[in-house]
Amino acid sequence: TLISFLLSICCDEVADVAGVARAELASLAQVGDESVFKFAEGATDQEKATRLVAAYFEKILLLLVADASHWTSGQREKSLNTMTTLIEYTDAGDTSLFSNLEVVVACLSSAIGDDEEAVSKSTERCATTLGSKLGKSSAALEILLPRIDGSISGMNTPEKLVGSLLILSAILNGSETQSVVAVAGKISSALASASILESPDRYLLEALLAALQSFTSKISSQYPQGTDVTLNLLLSCVYLLGADVNFDLRDGAREAVEEIAGCCGCGGDIGRLFDGEFVRLVDRLRGEPEHTVVWSNGSDPNLRAFDALMRISGEAGGKHFASVIDIFESHMNVENEPDSRLVMMALLESVLNDKKVAKYVKGFTSKLINDVVAPNIVWRAGGVASTIRKVSIACLFTILKSDTVDTQTLFMAAPKLLPILKTNLGDYDASSRQLCCLSLGIIFAGLPGGLGMEPVHHLYPDLLKCLDDSSDDVRFAACGTLKVFLKSAPAEHFKGTLMDYLCDQLLIHMDDPDPVIQRSVFDILAVAVEVDRAVVKKKATSTRNSHRDVRLCDALIKLCGE
Repeated sequence: TLISFLLSICCDEVADVAGVARAELASLAQVGDESVFKFAEGATDQEKATRLVAAYFEKILLLLVADASHWTSGQREKSLNTMTTLIEYTDAGDTSLFSNLEVVVACLSSAIGDDEEAVSKSTERCATTLGSKLGKSSAALEILLPRIDGSISGMNTPEKLVGSLLILSAILNGSETQSVVAVAGKISSALASASILESPDRYLLEALLAALQSFTSKISSQYPQGTDVTLNLLLSCVYLLGADVNFDLRDGAREAVEEIAGCCGCGGDIGRLFDGEFVRLVDRLRGEPEHTVVWSNGSDPNLRAFDALMRISGEAGGKHFASVIDIFESHMNVENEPDSRLVMMALLESVLNDKKVAKYVKGFTSKLINDVVAPNIVWRAGGVASTIRKVSIACLFTILKSDTVDTQTLFMAAPKLLPILKTNLGDYDASSRQLCCLSLGIIFAGLPGGLGMEPVHHLYPDLLKCLDDSSDDVRFAACGTLKVFLKSAPAEHFKGTLMDYLCDQLLIHMDDPDPVIQRSVFDILAVAVEVDRAVVKKKATSTRNSHRDVRLCDALIKLCGE
């Protein structure tokens, strides 16, 4: 009890008080049993006190462990500060600390989660001191890791895992690199445990990030790309990047990725890092290589991690798109849960919007259009279905505008896409109507003269209706689409009643109050002149006097006379 009391004073904030306590410890050692304390000539007070503490280490430790769970926070803090001093007084060659490591680790893992910040800070300092005192030994890490990787029954609750991870972080901060490297594989494997990565617990994921940062700062350039250590660390980062945005973990996880890229010989190049690890990461997310996986809902940690992987990997995701195309396809099945379909469709639209990724997807555009996107654009009742349809239309537009769709793919997809897009021209969402118009325009432009008479006659009434839309964005989009529509089939497919009605409607809109719309419609009629000059001239002449401004009519008539 006296030794324990003196140890507690050794950590006093007042240096003079702590110094007196240390001197008293040395004096106490000198009055002990000489058969136990044999000091070399010239032994320092520190050496004498160390021998004394070693002799009673276990008894003192058990007293401190008991007080670490005392009902008053002050006593808990005091016991942990004293334990720090106790550990500081152990000698490198003494076995007392090593033989009691399990007790120390268990006590610290429990105390680190204390509600009082002062207690948890004292625990952290104690753990850091423990790591420093053990030097090149990884004994404490060997004892701690089974508490994290699930080897010990009952240790995988979020509360206990948080404590173990925080203690791991503190011990790593105090340890020598050599002791960390010796068990690096076990550490990285423990950090990548499914019970941790797939947890929705914020505090557990924060503790994981802290341990990850401490670990990466120690291993330096010890592990090149392609090792299991690098893979496990990167996998942990991907899950952290996919965690709830309200957890504020993404910046820290991003920094950890950059640290890993610097450690494994990639020169800090994240793209190069993911290029080498992408396929292995995807296999880990699947659970097993080439396993077809369907995550049930949009909040599934594995789906979130996949989303994060695709977004952060950039060009690497395009290079290795063949390894993930089946994941997109399996999740886009219209029979699946709408939540996961929506998340996956938004992800696909986002990654394809990156030109660096899109250039690698050219060989998959036919499958993406026909099997992944088009089925989700088909009209279905309900608010959720409407949201999925809207995102799917945006995804289709992104694919079409990316210059990765060749004429053959467009030609084969057109019979399936045209009726679906025609139906969605009447969608209640203005942005969906606009994107449908724009998508039709890209298809028409990609198939000049390729449409038959039937699709021409089915499409033109709905396209003309878009000129009356309440949204100016839709109206402008319709103008551009009608221009290329008139070039998408042979001229004879437009002649007759269709051209008569088309010109009548266009001339009405050429008298629109908006001069920009007037000019846009004039440009459509200028193309119509090439289809049936006589009808356009006849209609323009007959309606000229009804227009508030005859200049565009005169210009059109003049164009017809050329």
